[in-house]
Amino acid sequence: MATTISSETASASDHKSAQWGSQAKPPSLEKLYALGRKRTLVKQESLTGVPNDDRLVFVENGAAKLLSQKHILTFQFPGDVVSIPKSSADDFALVALTDLECVTFRTKRLLDCDTQDALTSQHILKQALRALHSNRIHMMQMQHQSAKQRLAEFLLNIAQRLGSGVDRAREFSLPMSRGEIAASLGLTIETVSRQFRELRDTGLIATQGRSIIKVSDLDALNRYAKCEAS
Repeated sequence: MATTISSETASASDHKSAQWGSQAKPPSLEKLYALGRKRTLVKQESLTGVPNDDRLVFVENGAAKLLSQKHILTFQFPGDVVSIPKSSADDFALVALTDLECVTFRTKRLLDCDTQDALTSQHILKQALRALHSNRIHMMQMQHQSAKQRLAEFLLNIAQRLGSGVDRAREFSLPMSRGEIAASLGLTIETVSRQFRELRDTGLIATQGRSIIKVSDLDALNRYAKCEAS
């Protein structure tokens, strides 16, 4: 994905095995390229639905957000597979938060693959279904979380996906704005800013500018995310 989120961010190959599950070895990038179309998007460029078929997008490098009717549904990182439904009134779009490298697939082609490509197609489709299931569970859980739990869990997920460091400390660069974080979590910008201050005050995180986040202890942040709302 051209320009990665930060200089500390690992490549897609470092994250892909974990994101594709442990049931089988994930397909190589060469096999993905053979079935799909390699795309490079600059920051703020978008991919939208096509008229007659759903799209699946494998994120190779960079970061993106998935929108529906301009509402942020999810953020996507290296190793993710995201579904973009065919053109409809919902106006789904995948928008690059950084320069983005990805591979796009037409769902019909994946379903119609011959035996040689069938295993790779199954990997892609299963990962897309896994992502949809995970997002559904996340949305249900978020309804019962406080503002501090939502932000703490969000940062924990980003730290685990993109962070670098030793022991249980992690450092990473956020590719999205505070406003985008707030929109994705169903909070106001003011609430998100207040929760960032509280996390700094507890010593769980330190910040540098608007994007660099240092998590002092992943386990402590996880406990904070799972605590009862005050």
